[in-house]
Amino acid sequence: MSFTVISTLASVLVSVCAWHIYLKSKHPRNLPPGPKGYPIVGNLFQLDVDQPWHSLIEWKKTYGDIVYIRLFNQDAIVLNSAKAAGDLLDRRAANYSQRPRMPVAECLTGGVNIALMDHGTRWRSMRRAAHETLNIRASVSYFPIHMREGIQLALDILDSPQECHDHVYRYSCLSINNRFGKLKENDV
Repeated sequence: MSFTVISTLASVLVSVCAWHIYLKSKHPRNLPPGPKGYPIVGNLFQLDVDQPWHSLIEWKKTYGDIVYIRLFNQDAIVLNSAKAAGDLLDRRAANYSQRPRMPVAECLTGGVNIALMDHGTRWRSMRRAAHETLNIRASVSYFPIHMREGIQLALDILDSPQECHDHVYRYSCLSINNRFGKLKENDV
């Protein structure tokens, strides 16, 4: 392809993207009031870089306790009072408990990372299982095993310090298997 065709396609693509972003920012949404931002960058240049809280305090005086701002393509709701934060985060927690989707983390964990899951029945059952496994009463029963394995780790490191990585790996595997599963002889 010639340079003019490539440059024409690139300029058309940039124009379409800019137009899409502009239209997306113009659509009325059910959002709190806030300062009008610029296309593409939003309110980025309206924030004081060194002390952004000064800008937020000014916006609180103008728009109220709940202010909507946009930084590039990221929407943000700023809660400027304890009352607003308590109302939204305590009383209506179920409405705002969703976490952003992280495809790489989902791939790495098979979608079962309790810290990244949305609240639901599966999350509640996993949280209940984790609590039963990790609470104080359960931890007391693990203490003798951890003490014995800690002493064994220290002795192994004294016997062969050049294989320290292997000893720590063995101890880590034993600790995890102690919490979450049964250990077979050939796993050690």
